[in-house]
Amino acid sequence: MTNAPLDECFHRLLDAAADAMLVADAAGNIVLANTAAARLFGYEAGALAGLAVERLVPEPLRARYREQRGVFALRPTARRVGIGAELRALRRDGAEFPAEIHLSPLEDGLVLATVHDVSERRQVDEALRKFSRAIEQTASTVVITDRDGVIEYVNPRFTQSSGYSAAEAIGQRPSLLKSGHTSPEEYARLWQTITAGGTWQGEFHNRRKDGSLYWESAIVSPIRDEEGRITHFVGIKDDITTRKRTEQELRERRTEVERLLKLHVASQTAAAIAHELNQPLNAIAAYSEAALRLLRAGNPKPERLAHALEHSAHQAQRAGRVVRDLLAFLHQAETPMQALDLNAVVGEALHNVRAEGYLGRFQTVLELAPDLPPVKANRLQVEKVIANLLRNGVEAMEDAGLTAGAITVTLRTAADDSFAHVTVRDTGPGLDPDAARRIFEPFYTTKRRGLGMGLAISRALIEAHGGRLWVDTAAAPGATFHFTLPFAA
Repeated sequence: MTNAPLDECFHRLLDAAADAMLVADAAGNIVLANTAAARLFGYEAGALAGLAVERLVPEPLRARYREQRGVFALRPTARRVGIGAELRALRRDGAEFPAEIHLSPLEDGLVLATVHDVSERRQVDEALRKFSRAIEQTASTVVITDRDGVIEYVNPRFTQSSGYSAAEAIGQRPSLLKSGHTSPEEYARLWQTITAGGTWQGEFHNRRKDGSLYWESAIVSPIRDEEGRITHFVGIKDDITTRKRTEQELRERRTEVERLLKLHVASQTAAAIAHELNQPLNAIAAYSEAALRLLRAGNPKPERLAHALEHSAHQAQRAGRVVRDLLAFLHQAETPMQALDLNAVVGEALHNVRAEGYLGRFQTVLELAPDLPPVKANRLQVEKVIANLLRNGVEAMEDAGLTAGAITVTLRTAADDSFAHVTVRDTGPGLDPDAARRIFEPFYTTKRRGLGMGLAISRALIEAHGGRLWVDTAAAPGATFHFTLPFAA
């Protein structure tokens, strides 16, 4: 064949094509190549003409190329080569790329070859193969449905979890697994969420093919095409039956623990109330016994009898306040507050502790602040805190075997002028770092006696007033505690 068929129109059509096109003669030489072919193989326009087609094939594949060219010459019919096979082409710079070639016979032994670089498609295919292998081997159940919710794909884990084969599931809907334990409202929320383009997360209580129930945690999301339209839905699910069973067992055990804890709290509460009532009741008993002795002696000494009865009445009133305030605290009722002279409250607390028999051989130093503004507080609760700190100091010195010592109570205005600052300091052995760190923990104690609740309750009471209670680890000797209370407006 001469160049006559390759007329001007054919040249223009060939050059305008987006695909790389070559025309080769029977000897395998390129007689014509369009611009796309030159660009694909890295040549300048027109530079491919006259080259042997073998130059565009890597050296190890050239013998195979010549064999295929001979086969095509014997039966020159349109065909594709390279589909599913490792056919590679060679650029001018030596770089190789995977190619698919469509061959079409022309007149006079000429052949039209259309060449496609399938590098990107091969990468996509490889990524899809990896993704498919991952889906097939994952420990999670994967279900893909069409837009109407009809199952198109399930992975092997689906069969292991549900008992249904892929053939039994495909063409069905996920409702195949419904047990009736997941509410219709939840299914409605799922469908509404995913059809609107959102992702639904939740749990299913499903039924296997054999009728047994199992739990699954699921994420269901839409799949969109290139134009953003929803085409499918994918559900990824994990069997959480064991976890659910464990959670139920733990709930049945946290119920038992709560019951025991309530009993423990009740016993500790009763002990705390008894502890708080013990001092005033002991004082009432002592004053009453003194009054009875005076009356039985026949020489009542009215002033001493009045003293004993007045203090007995005072301690009885104190016991009543203890009960009321403890009940209010336990029920978390609102605590009555009033403007108080903190100097007087400290004096009253000291009097009560002394009346209980504490402070017998230890010196008490009061550093009061006569011009201190009134604080907003509950009298009994603040007295309780001060008395507890005084008792702790006395017991610490007694437990250390000291025969002499002192407790100092200091009142002053805090640095920011909006709080009263109270310091209680003893001359006992003090606290080691571990004890200082844990001293406010409930039921923690360094003493031979006591519940270990005093400081925990004291801190809770001070914080309920809007103040702070803390231990000063830098002060020495002995233990030093500070607390603050806000001034009344």
